[in-house]
Amino acid sequence: MLYYILPVGSPLTDAVIRRAILFRNTLWISAHCIIIIIIIIIIIIIIIIIIIIIIIIIIIIIIIIIISLGQRRLVGVKPFRRETVAEVVFLLGVLPGNTWNIWMFSGARGASPGPFKNK
Repeated sequence: MLYYILPVGSPLTDAVIRRAILFRNTLWISAHCIIIIIIIIIIIIIIIIIIIIIIIIIIIIIIIIIISLGQRRLVGVKPFRRETVAEVVFLLGVLPGNTWNIWMFSGARGASPGPFKNK
């Protein structure tokens, strides 16, 4: 469109075309910057939520370990047997599921402070 209005080859034509191209590029860059910033903010929020969930799971595991070690000391069994490590790994794997079922029925292996003990 600019070629029809302005004489071809004049410095004014080049300047106008250059300015139009520059303006278009800056618009494109600014729109993409906004999109990238929004994506980065969403990713940061997701990472924060995941970290909070991991911290909650670690706190639950620590509480379960403390309770189970305390009950073992009362019974008179040595703490930190191989079964304790197996139980912690088991709980790490299945904690997102039903924690109450693990608490109740993993005692069949004799490793849980749950009510169904095998000792």
